[in-house]
Amino acid sequence: MVFEPLEEADETLLMDIRCGRLWPATSAHGAPKCILNDGTLAAESESGWSLVRNGKRVRHGDGSIVAVASEFIAIKRSNKSGAWFSIIRSTCEAELPAPTGWSLISFGASDTRITAYGIHAEKGQRLLQMDPADEHFRIPGTHCGTSQVFSMGAGVDPVIRSTGLAIGSSWQTPHGVIAGIAAERSDLSVRHITPVGLPCIYVRSQQSRCQELVVCLHGGPDSHELDDLRYGGTYRTVLDAGFDLLIINYPGSAGFGSAFQERAWHNWPAAIRETAGAVAEIMDSYGTSIVSILGVSFGAWMGLQLAERVHASQVVAMSPIFDLQSHLQLHSDDPEFRRWAADRFALTAESPDDGEQHIGNFTGRVVVIAPVDDEVVVPGSTLHSTNSATRLGREWSLVSVPGNHYPKASAAAEQRWAALEDAIAVRPGTRRFSASPRVPGDSERGPLCLRPVSLPYVPDI
Repeated sequence: MVFEPLEEADETLLMDIRCGRLWPATSAHGAPKCILNDGTLAAESESGWSLVRNGKRVRHGDGSIVAVASEFIAIKRSNKSGAWFSIIRSTCEAELPAPTGWSLISFGASDTRITAYGIHAEKGQRLLQMDPADEHFRIPGTHCGTSQVFSMGAGVDPVIRSTGLAIGSSWQTPHGVIAGIAAERSDLSVRHITPVGLPCIYVRSQQSRCQELVVCLHGGPDSHELDDLRYGGTYRTVLDAGFDLLIINYPGSAGFGSAFQERAWHNWPAAIRETAGAVAEIMDSYGTSIVSILGVSFGAWMGLQLAERVHASQVVAMSPIFDLQSHLQLHSDDPEFRRWAADRFALTAESPDDGEQHIGNFTGRVVVIAPVDDEVVVPGSTLHSTNSATRLGREWSLVSVPGNHYPKASAAAEQRWAALEDAIAVRPGTRRFSASPRVPGDSERGPLCLRPVSLPYVPDI
C-alpha cells in the first residue's frame, strides 16, 4: 500500500499489508503510484513512468499513469494529434489499439474492466469497454455525450461523467447512475450528421423555431466539439430562443484521424470551402434561411472567412484570433510552437500595407467578446482589428469581459456566458428573450446584462 504525504516535505511510505511493515519509498525514479501484486513499484516523474523492483528500474517509458490495477498500470501518451493508451505489466507492454475509425479520448481501468470514451467521424460518441484479458473493445449502440472516465483503483470500476445538450449531465458509478446538476431535456433533438463528410452535431428544439441557424466553430485547430454542455449551458439558452445549432468539426480538427486533420494544413482556403458546403447542405435540408456564426479562438479566424462564403447575418467572435500571422509570430520564440505552426500554416511576414487584410471582406455585423486578461491572444491585437474594421465603416462592436482566454473564475465565466448569449440571441432593436435556467455550476447572472455597443474608432496604442 502507498501512503502519499499530506505535506510536500514529508516522505511517501510503503506498507506490506501482509505484515504491516512500513518503510520510506525511494524517490530516485519518481513519485510512487502503486505496488503491483508481484511487489513491483510503479512510479511517475517528469520524464515518464517507471516500474521498479528491488530498487532497480525494470521498465520505463514516456507518458503519464492514468489508471492502476493489481497486475498492471495504464499509460497515456498524447500530442496535438491525439492520445494513445498502453497497458504495462511487470512482464510485458501492450498498446491498446482503438477500434478502426475511433479515437480514444478518456480512459479508466480496474481489475475487471477497461472503459474508454471514444469518438468516431460517422458514429459519434460512445463508451467503449473491454475485459483486461481481452484484446478488443466492445462498442455499444448508445450515444453517451461528451464523457470523462475516472479510475477509482484496482477494486472499483471506473466512474464516468457524461454531459450532452439533451441528456443533461450524469455520473455512472458501479452502484448505478446519479443524475447531475443539468437536467435531461426531452424537447431537444440531437443528431450526429456528416454533411459533405464533416463530423457535425445538429441540434434543434421541438418547440417553435425561427429560421436562423447558428454555426459553431471550435478553437485549436487541434481540437474537436461534439454534443456537450459548453459555455455554461449557453447553447440551451440559444435553442430556447428558437435558433438551431450546427456544431461543425472542420477539416483540421483533431480526433477523426490524421488524414482528416492534416488535409487542412497549408490548405485552409479549401477547408473553409468544405465547411461552407456543409452549411449550405444543412440549410437546404432543414429549411433554415438565415445563418450566423459563433467562432471561438482559432474558430473566429475560420468564422470570419466562412461568413463571407455563406452570406452570414453576423459573426460572434469570442477570445478571437483575427490576425493569424501576427499571432503565430508572437509565439515563435518557442521552438515547439514554431514547429507546430510550420506544419500547419504558411508563415509569412506581412508588409506595412497588409495591416487591414486580416479582417477580411465580410461586411455584416461582428460582435467581438474580448477577455481583458487574455494570455493567448494579445488584447491590443483584438482592439487593433476592431479599430481597423471600424475605420473601414464595418459594423463591428466590442464587449470587454473579465478573465483569461478561457475563464478560470466562476464570476468571470458568468459574465462571459451572459455576453455570449446576448451577442447570439439579442439583435439590435429586439427585446431580450427570457432565458431558461443556466446550467448549475455557473450561478444565475442576476441583473447583469452585457450588451454589445458600437465601438468608436480610437488610435492604436
